Amino acid sequence: MQNRKLFPYFFLSFIFTLSILSLITGSSEPGELPSSSDDSPYVIFINGNAQLGNYVAGNGTSGTLDNPHIIENCSILTTNKQYGIFIQNVDLHLILRNCSITTIDSSISDKNAIEIRLSSNIRVENCTVTHHNIGIMLLNTHKSTIISSTVTQNDFAGIELLESDGNHLENNNIYQNMGYGIYLKRSHENTIINNKIEKNHDLCILDRGNDNFFENNSCDPSTSKINNKIWLWVILGVGFTAFFVISLIIYTTWKGHE
Repeated sequence: MQNRKLFPYFFLSFIFTLSILSLITGSSEPGELPSSSDDSPYVIFINGNAQLGNYVAGNGTSGTLDNPHIIENCSILTTNKQYGIFIQNVDLHLILRNCSITTIDSSISDKNAIEIRLSSNIRVENCTVTHHNIGIMLLNTHKSTIISSTVTQNDFAGIELLESDGNHLENNNIYQNMGYGIYLKRSHENTIINNKIEKNHDLCILDRGNDNFFENNSCDPSTSKINNKIWLWVILGVGFTAFFVISLIIYTTWKGHE
């Protein structure tokens, strides 16, 4: 009978522990997808291949590997509530290059400078992004490239890949971001090579995926790469410790009221 009386208390401690872990492992999870019918804040918004074709009409490009669409030489100033460039549902070949995105007054935007969702075959090249929540974010985006870009003074991360596989990050300069340099979450088989990732507040690279390949990236020794397995052990250790302490407090309190 005593064990049955104790069960609700241990159940509550288990739920409380899960809540703590969710706070520890939380990150910038995506919200609702914006659409052209929303009042969603963005400077450039492209939803789908047809809209991309209309946006670059007259360029003489077809969106193939040999003749990709190109958006280039754009200088974007956002408010602190705006995306710079938001692309989704595109699988034509697109090069986004020589673009500069920052906020009007150098305050930190709570949106991302470049966000690419549910897409593939996108190449971000020689772009400079600053003063946003995340500099460049790939969400459910595959077979895409971020190369020779400068990503600095962003909040949560310089570059984040969320549920994005088979991408290529090379020769980027990622520095002085207030969170992570590169953050990989549930993202696998990506290639990250020859990037300069320095003077970021948190880890140089946080890898919470599988089979990602890293080579010749320069990182500050104090913010070196941590991989998914180490992070998992940290979470489990915190979780078990919290569960034990909470359960002990509950048990001691219950015994004191007998």
